[in-house]
Amino acid sequence: MQACPQLHIVHKMRRGYIRIRKGGPDEPVQRQSLAAAGVNVDEVLGAVYVDGMSVSPKRRKLDPNDPLPQRTWAIRSLRPGDELVVHDAATLGTSTADILGAIVAIDRREATLHIVESGITYRWHPQAADIAALAKSGGEKVGREKTAMARKRLREVGGQRKVTPEVRTRALEIWSDPNVRSAREVSAILGREGVNVSVRSLYNNLPSRGEAIDNRLVRQGVSDD
Repeated sequence: MQACPQLHIVHKMRRGYIRIRKGGPDEPVQRQSLAAAGVNVDEVLGAVYVDGMSVSPKRRKLDPNDPLPQRTWAIRSLRPGDELVVHDAATLGTSTADILGAIVAIDRREATLHIVESGITYRWHPQAADIAALAKSGGEKVGREKTAMARKRLREVGGQRKVTPEVRTRALEIWSDPNVRSAREVSAILGREGVNVSVRSLYNNLPSRGEAIDNRLVRQGVSDD
């Protein structure tokens, strides 16, 4: 008799991932969602990975700095053809860059991602990881540029935090001038006089525009008398 060749049948494995977060669906809702998508959610025999809102460093076995260790385990458990199921896109990560990073990792496992809320399955594509990595890199660069610009603006309007009585008196004189239209102009005039005061400090120490002008008119009236 001729021996029959052995057949190796590969079954697609659905694995679920749950992330409990403030303002998001709780664990029972997410678990029910995964079950409806065909994931075995049994707490003993099932393939569901759960990250809570706070994970102690002791539970981060792969990386002490990993804020979502169970997600990492879930992705590393994927084999080609497997599917990771989540309730919604926000479950997958804590930021746009973090979500894109997870998508890259799933893609490199040649697995698929299924979002129950939208009903969409994202399938592996040879360039998908590169595209997601590019988007993540671009987003991180934009974030760094915004941070640099914010720091530059702080330096531009920077100055002494504490406004002395003398500086406040001079700032009030400038502020009560009808030709001066903003606190930024007050800061610029003081700067030309050798006094650096931030716009924020001026806002915290100056009265309203109308009140400053009224006080100036009152002072002028008294001096005229």
